[in-house]
Formats: sequence, structure tokens, C-alpha cells
Amino acid sequence: MGFCHVEYACNSSCIPLDHQSDDKQTIVITNIPENVSEDDLCHLFSNSRVSKYCPSQIIHRKPTSNDVTGKIKILWGYAFLTYDNVQQAVSVIEQAQQYHINGQPLRVSFRSKEN
Repeated sequence: MGFCHVEYACNSSCIPLDHQSDDKQTIVITNIPENVSEDDLCHLFSNSRVSKYCPSQIIHRKPTSNDVTGKIKILWGYAFLTYDNVQQAVSVIEQAQQYHINGQPLRVSFRSKEN
């Protein structure tokens, strides 16, 4: 299945248990295709602040004696987005299946807080 699909274990709230409702919350976006800018992400995910962005990269490997054509590998981009409160982040997570860029489904999830 090539589409982004978010499934919850139950119908209860998906707000992490260790967060208060007024805490800032960070989500991670992965599977970002090439030619996507930080501005594109800001436009798609309004009300967020991009705290880190790593664009997609294409890596060309040199041909080996066994393989004359070489190899191309795509490293999908990722970003960390910060929201002012957990409810904003939860709303994005709950609508994760709607986020696509250039036909590529994005993966959206909570980032674990490291204290």
C-alpha cells in the first residue's frame, strides 16, 4: 500500500499522556519529495513553525565492475514542525492522510519529547 494511512488503536484522544493541553508540541513530517522548500511546508502546514528541515536528496553511486549502470538512491526529506499547543498538532495528525506534495503522500507523526 503506497498511501499514507494513520490508524489509531482506539477512538480515544491521541494526545500524548505526558503533555498538558497548553504545552508546545512537535510533529515530524517524513517522506518529503525532492524540490520541496521550507516555504512549501509552511504553506501546507499553517500555524506551525519549522524547527528543522532536511530536503530530499538524490545520491548517485558510481558503477562497480559488476554493475556498469551505477545506482540512484533517493533519501526522502524530513521536517520537525512546532505548534503552539497540542490540539493544533493533534488536528494535523488526525488529518494526516490528506497531506500530499507532488502526488507523494507525507508521513505525519508525533515527535517524542526527550527531556
